[in-house]
Amino acid sequence: MSGDGGASADVRGLAAAVASRLRGALSGHADRGTVLRWALLLCVEAALLLAYFGLTDATVTHLGYVLAPFVWINAGVWALARVDAPPAPRRRRVAAGVAACCYFLVLLAVTGLLGGGTGGPLGWIDVGMASPGWGPVVRFAGTLFSFTLVPYRLIGYLALSYLVYARLLSATAAALSGVVGLASCVSCGFSVVLSLVAGVTGGSSAALGAVYAASVEVSTAAFLLAVALLVVVPGRFGGS
Repeated sequence: MSGDGGASADVRGLAAAVASRLRGALSGHADRGTVLRWALLLCVEAALLLAYFGLTDATVTHLGYVLAPFVWINAGVWALARVDAPPAPRRRRVAAGVAACCYFLVLLAVTGLLGGGTGGPLGWIDVGMASPGWGPVVRFAGTLFSFTLVPYRLIGYLALSYLVYARLLSATAAALSGVVGLASCVSCGFSVVLSLVAGVTGGSSAALGAVYAASVEVSTAAFLLAVALLVVVPGRFGGS
């Protein structure tokens, strides 16, 4: 019983530390200049949405679908502003950079943005318009690989990769390895869940449709949790 009590206390302590860190992160950046910059960013995003839906025949059928890209972009910008890569020996910087690049490529591959090539002598490229953040979507298929550029996903995964790089340079990298690993799993967890659902149900359209219906919300929640793990939790171990 005492062991269970100690574990519960540890969980409560971690939750309190995370909440305190979040409050400090938000209050520490509440100066006038920062507020104005965020207000400008939000105004630009709102103007892009109004222009797109005002100048095209597109209509808003799912508000979460329209706003999700900006949640990713804004969370990524906030995270980059909060975390600085600490000084470290050159060998450690190179190792952390290689690990972050591999992490970035894995994210692209697991989420379907990076795949195999056509295998033929010729490739192709296609550009499609979509709601701001979702588009413009650039699709490229070459001999060796194919790539789909979705702006908000690219920004989000680049932000996560930088956070991994910065945390691996931390003096407490060993203590943070579990946090980095968990964030890595969380950030691409939806694609894994989707693959499992497809395998268990044999590709049932009803089951896959139910998962896809909540895909935007689930993947956004996973991304925000991954960012929080990499920005907030390390502070408990003495990180920046």
